[in-house]
Amino acid sequence: MMAAPRATVTLSQWADRYLESRIDVDANTTKNYRSALKKAREHFGDRDPHDLRADDVAGWIADLAVTRKNAQTRGGRVAAMGRRRCGWLPATAATVGDKKRDRATRM
Repeated sequence: MMAAPRATVTLSQWADRYLESRIDVDANTTKNYRSALKKAREHFGDRDPHDLRADDVAGWIADLAVTRKNAQTRGGRVAAMGRRRCGWLPATAATVGDKKRDRATRM
């Protein structure tokens, strides 16, 4: 006996359902989730999330890097913060692309 085909759900529909299901988070967190999902919706909104492949996402990320002029700087900041938290970067090192030192070095 064959299983009934599943109904196709678009990424936009999935995102709406996800946001509605997160009753355990405050309004600000929901706002952050909505913001994070915005770009994904713009690119993949009408596609079934089950059909997305790694190369689809890799292509999207490459497009974002081209269209967002400071994406590398922002990515560098995040990477530097992660290295600092893991102990791989001294607290005195400036964040990549940032002229200000972190608060710990100014105290």
